[in-house]
Amino acid sequence: MDKKEILRYLLTRSTVQDEALNSLIDEIIAEAQQSCTPKSIYRIFDCSVSEDTLTVCETEFKSRRLAQNLAGCKRVAIMAATLGTPGDMLLRLHSSEGAKLVTTQAVLAAYIEEVCDGLQAEIERENNVKTRQRYSPGYFDLDISEQKKIFELVDITKRCGITLTDSFQMIPTKSVPSANCSQKLRVARLSCRVCSLHAASRKVSCPVLQSPASRGVMLLMMPPSLASGK
Repeated sequence: MDKKEILRYLLTRSTVQDEALNSLIDEIIAEAQQSCTPKSIYRIFDCSVSEDTLTVCETEFKSRRLAQNLAGCKRVAIMAATLGTPGDMLLRLHSSEGAKLVTTQAVLAAYIEEVCDGLQAEIERENNVKTRQRYSPGYFDLDISEQKKIFELVDITKRCGITLTDSFQMIPTKSVPSANCSQKLRVARLSCRVCSLHAASRKVSCPVLQSPASRGVMLLMMPPSLASGK
């Protein structure tokens, strides 16, 4: 697991040379890898993209930035990933230990991103495509409530065990949703600054910070030649 990524989630200027922090991160990584049971799924759909709308199976996602990201794509991969309930159990285990709780959140966030990276690589390898960056509800102008549509399209609750609350928080909390397109574009990570909830992202009400163990849904766009799904 990439410790630099964990430090990024911790929002700290410390480095892996900080022995106390490094030891704590190692401890939490070991706990997470021993207890968590990552699970992921994806499905590929035909789609159409207009100036401000992505349409998948007659389901519309309104977002000008998403449409720009997916311009020229004819297929989309919708993916979901979770670390399972053990991730939530770890958070509860350390809920009264300030430093351990924060570090656990950061480790689980890095862990689920690693799972998503692996799934994206699998999609590219199995379908011989190059995808664009993952894009999830909450990024830019794609409202976080759009997660509900993605859950329905892929039947994520039944197939991956992730449920969605009325406030669009995913349970298990370490789960992810997203979209991506397969043309030769540089893949870049998005930060909290692009989130439509950026003003709230430092508060406990942020569904992403509250759900570090799951990545619910991700959209990845594909070229017309891609086979029709998995």
